[in-house]
Amino acid sequence: MSRNSRLTADVSLEAHNLLRGYAEKHERSKGFLLEKMIRKFCVEVEAVPVAKTELAVVKPKAKQFKAPTPLEVDSYMVERGINDPNEAQSFCDFYESKGWVVGRVKMKCWKAAVRNWLKGYKAKTKGTDILQLSAESNWEEGINEIF
Repeated sequence: MSRNSRLTADVSLEAHNLLRGYAEKHERSKGFLLEKMIRKFCVEVEAVPVAKTELAVVKPKAKQFKAPTPLEVDSYMVERGINDPNEAQSFCDFYESKGWVVGRVKMKCWKAAVRNWLKGYKAKTKGTDILQLSAESNWEEGINEIF
């Protein structure tokens, strides 16, 4: 029997007062108690199918952000092909100073931030590698050949 249907019956004043007193004592509604009594004493009560739309949808809670340690960042950078613990420490120091905020939004995934950080790191080291190679090349030999 659904809660939307109304029960009509001739109930004496005494029975009405007993039901109201019991409902107040046990903090239940009279409708709930009537349904319970009907289900208990009447055999012909049909089971009410519950529609899927009536069920409440429970959304899972989002994970709360946890700031990584420099060791975690370093191990992730090694996975990505960068073996520089100083860079991991720089990453942690930078975002720690910003409060782990990207723009105006709190960081959700530090691994994504590391990937973006490494894009800049690779571009930065690409230029220094060329300078290092040219600095390491044997300029002395070229100068000695001229003189």
